[in-house]
Amino acid sequence: MEIKKILEINELLDIYGDLLTVKQRQVMNLYYEEDLSLGEISEELNVSRQAVYDTAKKSEQLLYSYEKSLGVRNTGLKNKNFKEKLIAYLISFEDKYSNSLTQDELIDIKKITEFCKESLI
Repeated sequence: MEIKKILEINELLDIYGDLLTVKQRQVMNLYYEEDLSLGEISEELNVSRQAVYDTAKKSEQLLYSYEKSLGVRNTGLKNKNFKEKLIAYLISFEDKYSNSLTQDELIDIKKITEFCKESLI
């Protein structure tokens, strides 16, 4: 399976996982987080492989549907991109104008930059 999809599904599970049923969350966690095969999951849950496959596919569709409707992940990515650009701008601003800024202004810029960096984590 493609790494990008695994990461994307795991992010969607973090955001919307509580909107899935207990069984759906269990299948998705075993498949995407524990990296178990459909056969292994079917044995563990005592259901058919087809039931596991259907549950995983339906759950994926639900997660994508929630994201399409609510956009929490997309908004978070936009905010991260904005913060990264803001940090780069602040660093550039500080470098460019450091000779004409007061010590207090430089300290304020450093504080804002650090706050943005910490909020990216």
